[in-house]
Amino acid sequence: MPMDRFEHFVAQRKKDLARIARRTAGEYEFEDVVGEAFVMAAEIGRRRDHAVDWSSRTDQEQVLAYLYQKLVRYEERTVVFAVRLDKSEDDESRDFVHPLVRALASDGGRDPLAMLVEREIQQTSRVEQRNCLATAYVRLLRHFDDRMLSVADHLLISLAHGYRCCKKARLLASNQFAIG
Repeated sequence: MPMDRFEHFVAQRKKDLARIARRTAGEYEFEDVVGEAFVMAAEIGRRRDHAVDWSSRTDQEQVLAYLYQKLVRYEERTVVFAVRLDKSEDDESRDFVHPLVRALASDGGRDPLAMLVEREIQQTSRVEQRNCLATAYVRLLRHFDDRMLSVADHLLISLAHGYRCCKKARLLASNQFAIG
């Protein structure tokens, strides 16, 4: 029964709700304003300890007034100095990157994650350029999808011995550099 009254309110005050939606300058659509009206009515009812009567013209006006204040007046104040970074003033059809986005991006727009990945690749390539036992194990492990059992089978050694050899090669590589 209360939802029927709310739906009747929406049908009856459709122009007022649409006006509020238009005044938000695209921030809210009609359906959003209807949802906000329902939430606003619940807040008003909670404050005054009795529910909004959707058939009462006074209650309807109060909900619309509060809704207008919240979505238009207070929202307007919040976004007075805001700059839309996702839209261009001159042409909506082409891809546009607002100059402020470039200014806000760190390090000329470079992603910190991309920088870390690049650094990791450089370090890995330095290790792989050295001709040492550790590099051989790294290449073997990569060739066999990081499966030590496959590496051990390929080298015809036990799995435990394979792990020991890999550990020893890692220790040697970290303590001494290959010549050449």
